[in-house]
Amino acid sequence: MSNHELFLAAMDGDLTGEELDQLNARLESDPVFRSEFEQYKKTVGLLRKVGPARAPGSLLPAIQRSMARRHRRRIDLHVRFPYELVVFLTMLAGVFYLWFSQMLQDPGRIVHKADVPRIRVELAAAPAPELLDSFPELKVSADAAGLKFYSGRMEAPRAANLLESLGPNVKSVDFVPEGAALVELRLQTVP
Repeated sequence: MSNHELFLAAMDGDLTGEELDQLNARLESDPVFRSEFEQYKKTVGLLRKVGPARAPGSLLPAIQRSMARRHRRRIDLHVRFPYELVVFLTMLAGVFYLWFSQMLQDPGRIVHKADVPRIRVELAAAPAPELLDSFPELKVSADAAGLKFYSGRMEAPRAANLLESLGPNVKSVDFVPEGAALVELRLQTVP
């Protein structure tokens, strides 16, 4: 136990009989110890005489203002960079880049995916082979009944030229679109 702890216990009356006897014996034999004890006794006596002091009424508002100022300063100094937004925008740009780079490999894919008007043309006789050679877009196929037909996609003005070239051989035309850029033709010979 330090001297100050011993002095405090003696002033508060917390020493046992044996500890009190040891303290008195030391006070009588050690003048330095006695002077420290007397000084401690005076200080504690003065403090007890003064009693607890009340804080001034302006102390709490002053502390609150100081804390608010510190808080505002801290917010102003620490502006965080929006990394999440940068990551999101980078990912979005990557998706658009990949999507458009795939579309630009075949620009016609955009047109081919659109709804293409279909024109069904019935012919009285099979078209001439030289006429079919001048329109390589037309491919020869057969339906379930085994009837031969020609089909393919082409630009609308080119389809109009084909229909004109077929002339009197055309029996009927199902549909003639207006303003379409691309059409799908099906030419079939009907007996």
